[in-house]
Amino acid sequence: GQRMCPGMNLVNHFDWELPIGIESIDMTEVFGITIRRKEKLLLIPKSRL
Repeated sequence: GQRMCPGMNLVNHFDWELPIGIESIDMTEVFGITIRRKEKLLLIPKSRL
């Protein structure tokens, strides 16, 4: 939650958008010791007014 994770406040104070020209997010996973996304997540923060 917000009290446990200082970064959570940053997530809540912005609206997040995909970069121009990207229509969707690839949610494919790669398996190994841990599971991670095949493609890195790239979002643009927009200030909430």
